[in-house]
Amino acid sequence: MEGPSQNFALSRSYFNDFTVWTVNTFIIFII
Repeated sequence: MEGPSQNFALSRSYFNDFTVWTVNTFIIFII
């Protein structure tokens, strides 16, 4: 059960990075 948990955490971390990148790009376009 440790494998799937790590995969979920990794996927969540990647999703967070993508969200931050999207927000930063959106702010840059606004400014």
